[in-house]
Amino acid sequence: MSARTLRRAAAATFAAGGLALLSLPMLASPASAAPGDISVTTKMDCQFATFPRFDWDAEVVLSQARVDASTIALSATISNQPGVVPVPLSNAAQEATLTIEIDGKEVELTGSGPVTAPSKTPVPVPDVKGTLASATDPTAFEIVAFENTFTAFALSGACVPKGGVLPTPTPTPTPTPTPTPSASPTKAPGGAKGSPATGNPKFACTLSPFNSPFDYPAKLTIAGARATEDGTEVKLAGTLGDMPGVSPVAIDALPMRVKVDVTIDGKATTLSGEAPVSAAANAPVKMPPLSGSVTTDATNAKVEVKGLSFDMDELGGLTITAKCTVASGGALSEMKIGVGSLDEAGGGDGDADGSGGAGGSATPVASSGGSSTGGVLPKTGGADSIPVIGLWAGGLALLGAAILVLVPGTPVRVRAGRHS
Repeated sequence: MSARTLRRAAAATFAAGGLALLSLPMLASPASAAPGDISVTTKMDCQFATFPRFDWDAEVVLSQARVDASTIALSATISNQPGVVPVPLSNAAQEATLTIEIDGKEVELTGSGPVTAPSKTPVPVPDVKGTLASATDPTAFEIVAFENTFTAFALSGACVPKGGVLPTPTPTPTPTPTPTPSASPTKAPGGAKGSPATGNPKFACTLSPFNSPFDYPAKLTIAGARATEDGTEVKLAGTLGDMPGVSPVAIDALPMRVKVDVTIDGKATTLSGEAPVSAAANAPVKMPPLSGSVTTDATNAKVEVKGLSFDMDELGGLTITAKCTVASGGALSEMKIGVGSLDEAGGGDGDADGSGGAGGSATPVASSGGSSTGGVLPKTGGADSIPVIGLWAGGLALLGAAILVLVPGTPVRVRAGRHS
């Protein structure tokens, strides 16, 4: 065989192999696609609330069934979104809207369903359905936009094809707190006026279930009063400055319980408080007023903070808690214990950096004649008047977290241009 013949045979062999390779993608089809289904994969640019933007290779498999001569029923399955959610989802209600362009028309397909997924794992998307007015059977479509909302968290996301313009999320309004009364410094006849212990302890906290650490520089004020001069039971009232906004989601009137462990004149005790809290995502949290008691005969007492913890009611299948240790500033100023009753104490209205506000003005007020009138525990001035945090993360991972409290946000509606 001549060299020229060998070269021709080799060329023919490689050409046949090349044609075979080129034909393979044409023969292949997505495993989830049935005959007549249309499959499209589009690179999407996504944004969820205040989380960082992320990319998503969204695969949509569209099925169609003719209802009558002019109407087609459409249904679509959508691939999982990337695992960017920092909090676990447990039967979290999800609503989804897929906008496609098909047969020259924009069509919205909608669906909903519960979603369960560990944190930072791919998130399933519910199937979506809709109808198309058409006398011909479509053979292609384009993804225009996708949006979904986790209703329990009021957490909305939007995705558009790469190169499109993501909408700016509508800001969630921050509730305006009703001013709470602060303690009056008035001294009644026959009673001894007290003065509160104040300080700026810095707490090192861990938010669960996100395992997300954060610092809480607090302004803390604790006042005390006994009913009579020779009484040993001392009623306590305390206020805490705002907690930093560590929640990536908003919270709406979610009950929050706070405990602060202290020693008064060397005696261990706990001040506690509970109130519904509301706050926009990543907004500082107003802390509930605190109350408690301790047994001591001291007039001037040393006060030291030992720790802080809080928990909130379940939100979207999550129970958010935090434990905090004292990193610095645990010793407060000396507290002078008054004789009489404690007047109303304002809720914590200090700044998150521990610098602010008159939120710690819980000053004991002596009652007339020093008589035993009992302690008046701090009030909030309204169960729904204290905006707070969503505590999550780093939340709500939200999530978080951490975790994430709020006036529900309005889902983002997307209208993107045609993907080119």
